[in-house]
Amino acid sequence: MNWTPPKLRRLLIGPENILGVMTGQVARIAIQALYFILLARLLGVSGYGTFAAIVAAGAIAAPFSSIGTNILMVRNIAQGKSSAKSEWLRALLYSTLLGTLLAAATAYIVSNFKAFDTSIAVIFGLIVADSVGLKIIEMSGSFWQALGKSSQLVWLPPVINFLRLIATAFLMFNQINVDIAVWSVVYSLVTLPLALVIALITTQLSPGPANYNKFWKISRSEIRQGLQFCFGVSAATAYNDIDKTQLASMISTSSAGIYASAYKIIDMAYVPIRSIAIAFYPKFFKTGKEGIAASNRLARKILLPCLCLGALGFTIVQFAAPLVTILLGDDFKRSESIMRGLAFVLLIRPLSFTAGDSLTGSGNQGFRTSIQITLTLANFMGNLILIPQLGIEGAIITTIVCELVLAITMWTYALRLEKKASRRKTHEAIHTLQ
Repeated sequence: MNWTPPKLRRLLIGPENILGVMTGQVARIAIQALYFILLARLLGVSGYGTFAAIVAAGAIAAPFSSIGTNILMVRNIAQGKSSAKSEWLRALLYSTLLGTLLAAATAYIVSNFKAFDTSIAVIFGLIVADSVGLKIIEMSGSFWQALGKSSQLVWLPPVINFLRLIATAFLMFNQINVDIAVWSVVYSLVTLPLALVIALITTQLSPGPANYNKFWKISRSEIRQGLQFCFGVSAATAYNDIDKTQLASMISTSSAGIYASAYKIIDMAYVPIRSIAIAFYPKFFKTGKEGIAASNRLARKILLPCLCLGALGFTIVQFAAPLVTILLGDDFKRSESIMRGLAFVLLIRPLSFTAGDSLTGSGNQGFRTSIQITLTLANFMGNLILIPQLGIEGAIITTIVCELVLAITMWTYALRLEKKASRRKTHEAIHTLQ
């Protein structure tokens, strides 16, 4: 593609506002990096492993807390289907009520794992902070982005990470003895009040009329579509995070801590690519109304810069790996080799997200969800086989293989649909001429 300066300028500061979104993501990750370093030192490798495994379990269940109304909100606003205020209120209602119930159920299940020697209240505090509090904060950013106002998407994520950083720094520098129980309380108190404030502000400022007697209603068709989104997001989260929970239960929380710390660094390196994904997500729904060919064109448009950013991140991780021990301490030394192996994800994931968002935007979420669920099960089974034999390296192999299969399958199906659509148009044109 001809990336002339005007085109690049429009891409960065145009309607998608990639530069603005990336600025927010970089600010978020810079704060998150400091927070991660301090928290890892504060809790130690075993404590951090317990925290990461519990949060990972909650993240897998979290997408179902809203039955997909948060994604339906973005789609409906982007396509001008309904009132923005009504969409926000509905997503907020379901995310809060169902999110709390789901957090309680997930905490009960996780508390029965022998690896987690802590109370259900501690586990619930960690899970509800993310599945309800953090979700509302991120949902507010997505709401304003769908309305074409991406500034909120820029500054909201760094705020919560900054508050968590301040809390961690206060505990550490005052030499307060912190275990996972204390951190659960702090984690909740930092996240939930901020979510409440943001929810009230967004509700007050959201445009459009709202029928307060009917805003909560959701049709069977929307429930079906919403659950497709839920299963897709949950499956994507599962094959990213389920290995942390499996490592904690099958080997030790220390192994989970080493693996989770390496994965966190890979996640930070993925930030520039995630910025592009976030910025273009609403546009996939807009172009998707024209069909799979239009959404595939958009996917190809952003694929090359994403691959370049992935290659850059991969290179940086390979050279920067020794810094892990210096920053986190000797207990995390093994994370150096782990993050070098996981870095291959940065080269593969741009392929899967571009094709996946193209399928979602063009109304083919069903296939995306089915393949994600299939690979989640494959990831789980692969870990069951490889982790007992290879330990952490087994989790790395399973992750990379699943990412590669996902990318190939997504693009193969997206291109096949495009060819079918092209042949159909050709046949229709010939029929018209006859």
